[in-house]
Amino acid sequence: MGDGIRVKNGTVNIYDGTFVGADSYAPPNGGGSVMAGAAASYGFKLYGGTVNIYNGTFGNPNATGLAAGSGAFVMGTSASSKAKAYIYGGTFKVAGQAGFSIYQYVEVLFDEYGGEDGAGSKIDAQGYEAGMTVEYHVNSDNNTEITVRSGTFKGSGSSTFANGIWYGEGTSQLTIEGGEFIGNVTSGLYFHADPGNSPSNVLLSGGTYQGISRSDSGGWFDTWYYNGAIGHANSTNIVGAYNGYQIELSSIIASGNIYDASGTQLYLGSSSQDIRYNVSKQNYVTIR
Repeated sequence: MGDGIRVKNGTVNIYDGTFVGADSYAPPNGGGSVMAGAAASYGFKLYGGTVNIYNGTFGNPNATGLAAGSGAFVMGTSASSKAKAYIYGGTFKVAGQAGFSIYQYVEVLFDEYGGEDGAGSKIDAQGYEAGMTVEYHVNSDNNTEITVRSGTFKGSGSSTFANGIWYGEGTSQLTIEGGEFIGNVTSGLYFHADPGNSPSNVLLSGGTYQGISRSDSGGWFDTWYYNGAIGHANSTNIVGAYNGYQIELSSIIASGNIYDASGTQLYLGSSSQDIRYNVSKQNYVTIR
């Protein structure tokens, strides 16, 4: 196994090029196996220091076998030694699990055509299961900060799980100001972890979100929705009552209003309007 390019310290600027990692095991049918995480191989890997990416291709969406790894993986070494990844452009499209994986102790910015004199380019991140993953870990002093101003993030898979962003660590701060987030079979933004409500570690003020809505019911025929444009998994206890995350829309919408595909504004005024009753019932929403 091996990475296309690996950064451990210092400051690195990447203006173009093609970088592909190779794993020592092959995903079934060219995609879908667990290819993300620190032990996997990537087109780009950051363990420390600072990187500015303006353009380039990281990974190969048409690869199979040993070359079907993931696009990028970034992390720092401690709360006092954060890595920094400033993504002003680049293509992170792969046949492996994730286009761009974010772990612990790292500051990440996605800002198309940004950087020095606007030298960047379009940002396109795509993986079989997620365009971006916010990875789970066990460190209580995590101070990961992610800001998305622009870019396209897509989960391209066709099986049971494909998200624009998979949010798996509730202590990681995710701020979305813009961008496009597409989940082929689940959600544009998918919560696998609860970001909290007072305050929330996920704040949205822009972006478009697209997924596939599903519904279920339990208890006294209380119908709720899961997956969808912004959502999470269906979670029930042994008697069928809902016991999943109750993430309030009023906590995660930092500013602006949220609209469905027809342009109708969704109501955020009641505490009962968490994502399972509102945006999970939509296949498409936009915040502006």
